[in-house]
Amino acid sequence: PYDYGTELLPTIPLSLCIPRMKYYACTLAGVFLLGWPLQPVESFSNAPSSKHQCYESSKRSRIPIISVSATTSSSEEKNVAILPLPPTKGQNLYRCIRDTFSYISNPNRFIRLRSEELGPIFLTYQFFKPCVIIGGQETVKEFVTGNELQRGVVYPTMPEAFVELHTEWGTINLDSNDEKFKQARGLFADVLQSKKAMGVFSELIYAEVEAYMEDLVDRVKKDPEQAIFLMPELTSFFLQVFSKVISGKGLTTDQEQMFRDYNTALLSLSKGSNQYKKGYTALTELTAEMLQRYKEAGESEENTGRWYHEQVAGRRGFEDDRISTTMVLFIWAAYVECANLAVNTLAQIAQYPERNLLTSVRREITVAESIDEILSTIQFKYWDQFDYTLGLLRETLRL
Repeated sequence: PYDYGTELLPTIPLSLCIPRMKYYACTLAGVFLLGWPLQPVESFSNAPSSKHQCYESSKRSRIPIISVSATTSSSEEKNVAILPLPPTKGQNLYRCIRDTFSYISNPNRFIRLRSEELGPIFLTYQFFKPCVIIGGQETVKEFVTGNELQRGVVYPTMPEAFVELHTEWGTINLDSNDEKFKQARGLFADVLQSKKAMGVFSELIYAEVEAYMEDLVDRVKKDPEQAIFLMPELTSFFLQVFSKVISGKGLTTDQEQMFRDYNTALLSLSKGSNQYKKGYTALTELTAEMLQRYKEAGESEENTGRWYHEQVAGRRGFEDDRISTTMVLFIWAAYVECANLAVNTLAQIAQYPERNLLTSVRREITVAESIDEILSTIQFKYWDQFDYTLGLLRETLRL
């Protein structure tokens, strides 16, 4: 979310990625498909000439952003060349570099300041590629209709290093109309989202959470003044948990570091950097390890990686290379998201001490214990009874 004036609005950076810097024609075509400046095709000659006129016309119009019908003729499409671009601070090498580093250093600040100056729709650069940022509840709602996918105007704007390391199997690199993307989403639904999968994984995850919490409580009791660094602890914890869920085994210290190296390398600014090379080596070694674990899981009914093996074995489009790579990507995505959610929720609680958020969480657990004996040991499998705590997690996700 970004604060536009008095409203707290969700912003989706939907990038019109321009390969090989041939962005003028592509961006104009994308702008046309987005309906900019939201005028009928036949009145393109009357399009606003300045970025401010363009923004003002977009605010006045109520025509949906995706305003190009399936019957648009090729002669009409040629007229996009005369359309103005969205508001921008500039289009040159200096601006490309400055926008990229400004965004990387503080994305929220960058979007807030730029939107205050240019409005909720503007042209900028992310990772050295021009893209259009679309923000605001109504604007995003109008954009996300499905037409933007069918028209092919939305592409990931990621660094070259990310595209390479995320591999050809990573969904972030794939067009939503690509068959590989549909196959990947199908696997995701079966392996991570189905009721059966939740049932299989839950017991393992609950046991791991209980063991960690018991150890944490013991450490605090023995030395209440000791410093506990939650981010590295939770990073390690979630790496181990999701490695067991997906591959059937935990990770060695070296393998944990490989995942960290891989994650760090994703935003390398150069494929020639040592950071990227370490990440590439880590990915190579981890995929080889995961393939071996995948094969072992198929040989034992007791292996916790058996579920993943059964879902993938014989699935169309999944050979050894894709299977092992997907295992790495699943573990990587899960540990990064869960560690961030856990720590950011705690940070949000600490940020507003006057609201007594932590007290409310503790009170909720105490009340649950008093009315249900089964919760006397705070078993986390009954998390769905903690409405307030779940609310804090959802609010952190929203933020």
